[in-house]
Amino acid sequence: MLEKNPERTGSFYTQINLHGLGGHSSVPFKTHNPIVAAFDLIHAVQNKVWWEFSQFSSVSLFPIDYDSGTKANIIPETAILTFYGEYSETEEFEKLKEIISSALEAVSVYYHIEYTVSYKIQGE
Repeated sequence: MLEKNPERTGSFYTQINLHGLGGHSSVPFKTHNPIVAAFDLIHAVQNKVWWEFSQFSSVSLFPIDYDSGTKANIIPETAILTFYGEYSETEEFEKLKEIISSALEAVSVYYHIEYTVSYKIQGE
């Protein structure tokens, strides 16, 4: 649930496209699954936000949208994940971007996937 906090004056959306190697679900060992990578990314980002900000910091970052298609028995090539974030100071925004970046790099190496990231700052 999105809590309203007047201290958070900035907000943004981050769209992340994870590109793996798709294939049939009967041979998952031949794929680089962007679905599993996306959910590990969510976990990594949430843990980093939890542990790298003070409980007095006014930030939030959470996933709001996910899409990897609707095909049955197919591991897709691409998954799209969107986060929504809020912050009260520019330094917090930069730190949130660094958290996303470092978590993406780790997931990329671990799952052998590529990614693209775009940010949309609200009000721009």
